[in-house]
Amino acid sequence: MFSLVDSVNQEIRGLVDCRAEGQVDIAALTNYTLKPPLNSKGECEYKDIQQKCVLKKTRLAIPNVSEDLLTNKDVVSVVSKANQEAIVLFPLVWQDEVIGTMHIERDDKELPNHSEMESLTLFAQPVAVTMNATQELDALEEALHQQKEKVVVCDVQGKAHFANRIASESYNLDLGWQTGPNRSKSWMGPETQQAFDNALRSQAKHTVTKWEQDSLRVIEAEPILGLNGKTNRFLIQIHNLDSSAQLFNAMKKFASCTDLRSLADAMLGELKQHGHQWGRFYKCVREVPNALESLSVAESEEFLLGISQFGSARATPYFEDGTAKLSKQQRTGNWDALDRKEIRLYSRDRER
Repeated sequence: MFSLVDSVNQEIRGLVDCRAEGQVDIAALTNYTLKPPLNSKGECEYKDIQQKCVLKKTRLAIPNVSEDLLTNKDVVSVVSKANQEAIVLFPLVWQDEVIGTMHIERDDKELPNHSEMESLTLFAQPVAVTMNATQELDALEEALHQQKEKVVVCDVQGKAHFANRIASESYNLDLGWQTGPNRSKSWMGPETQQAFDNALRSQAKHTVTKWEQDSLRVIEAEPILGLNGKTNRFLIQIHNLDSSAQLFNAMKKFASCTDLRSLADAMLGELKQHGHQWGRFYKCVREVPNALESLSVAESEEFLLGISQFGSARATPYFEDGTAKLSKQQRTGNWDALDRKEIRLYSRDRER
């Protein structure tokens, strides 16, 4: 049986039980904490053999599970019925860290002999390397699935070998690594094919842009080198930049407006497409006449002066007389600088 350490929850859980047909799945019963209590001397009081094997980084040989003080007796009762008595636990160590354990039992219910123990200890080393690599690859694959952009890995013939979640849905490919007929199916559109062909020809990254009315796609094809130092795969990424295209079109529309009213109508139309109901216009000024009579405004300070608001009547009242003071850090031209920062607003003689 193989178990893995959960470093986040400080537990060890059974992963897979290589058992004969009809035998009990001990992996399903294996779930132990790695946080042993301390005794009065400040020493660990181990409560389970898995726990002790991991924390002490040492193999444990248990001649009789029924008699050992650290075996889980609920599991022992099941193990005894399965006629399994002696067990050995080997820590799976990767870069001086125990990432799991290997649980060994013999059919004759005896402990392995000395030669077998040494062989199993050596065998545990490549098992630890393999299990660590598998965990890292699983994490990498899941990270690719969570990407919002389409990612496909294909061979030099353009056949898909891997597709992340959004790519598999868009191109009707298998999720993850491709098997069977999907590996040979045609999935590339014209622009993707162009990017791939150019990258294959030049053996370098190539980018193709597809621009339509409110749609912008950037397709990148990049060679991946194999162990022999030669290209054996290509990474295809399709970036969805529709929001940039829509913003560009909106800015062109705003730039064509001739007065504040037409600009407000144009902006409100764009905002409503994204679920917003109202907006405001500000202008940046160095002095605010009348509105801030009680304040001494230094010549170097700048204020945002509200000049108009449009859309829903539920927008903030008293806006047209309000101002927002900008700090030096906020005078960057980046509107995001106003978010999540404390800004003092003044309306006539009120501070809010």
